[in-house]
Amino acid sequence: MKLKYYLRGLGIGIIVTTILLMIAFALHKPTMSDADIIAKVTYSYHDEIPMEYVKKVPTGAEKITYQVRILDYLIENPFFSPVEEPYEVVSDVSQFHFTDNFYLPVYLVRQTCVGYKNEQKTYTEKEAKRLASENLKKYLDDLEEKGIQITEKNVIIERTKKKYVVKGTIGTLKSIVSYQPTKIIEQSSEERQPTDESD
Repeated sequence: MKLKYYLRGLGIGIIVTTILLMIAFALHKPTMSDADIIAKVTYSYHDEIPMEYVKKVPTGAEKITYQVRILDYLIENPFFSPVEEPYEVVSDVSQFHFTDNFYLPVYLVRQTCVGYKNEQKTYTEKEAKRLASENLKKYLDDLEEKGIQITEKNVIIERTKKKYVVKGTIGTLKSIVSYQPTKIIEQSSEERQPTDESD
């Protein structure tokens, strides 16, 4: 007999609690933070890769010179002349020291002048696609670093007479919240004084 009343009371309690929770959730309005305000944004993407490019090919000509740098002052070798063709300079700097912990502000600079010649090359379609893919990846990585979520990529590569053209659209989700600086209104000391309303 007692079990019957106990179960009846338990059932009524569950029903009443359910009704109260339903009413509470219906009246509750969720607050939206700035991070929740996002929108679908489509970026147009365009990149051009010239079909021909200049490649530096080493000629094998090489000359080495040594210089001494004391603080910011550089003492150059007056008798050194670099290779006659276009060249690139590769520098290797070593600092003088007495022990592992005591270094002097004196440096030995070894400079290697490496000669090269410019050769006109043409990208193959495979090379152009690889380069286009690398450029697109850098662009997408920049967007993701700014907190923009990539949802869709629709990019194609087309070949024209003198270049490869990469174009398309990139679908994203991004926050559309923008913060505006507040304007500070200057008040004089007289304006800040409360007015006497007793009169």
